[in-house]
Amino acid sequence: MSDKFRELEDRIKELVKRIELAERYKQGIIDNVQKLLYQYRERKISYLGYQDKLEKLLQGKPAQLWLNYYDDYIKHCKKELAYCNRDIRKEKIK
Repeated sequence: MSDKFRELEDRIKELVKRIELAERYKQGIIDNVQKLLYQYRERKISYLGYQDKLEKLLQGKPAQLWLNYYDDYIKHCKKELAYCNRDIRKEKIK
């Protein structure tokens, strides 16, 4: 195998890891926001406690902004993945 081929395979592995990590972070935000909302609705935390914890969790940004960020990042990684797969096919032809 050529060095280029190995580099592409390594890049693919890295992109797959990044996609998986971004998906976990995105799901973590969803889960934690739902957990906080549940705690608030069940009166386990006050509204101020809910807002304070939500503010810390989301670092002052709306949840949708984080979800869009991770969706865009995942999309970008998948596009890079497609380019790497295309380049691997080209390398195999050589």
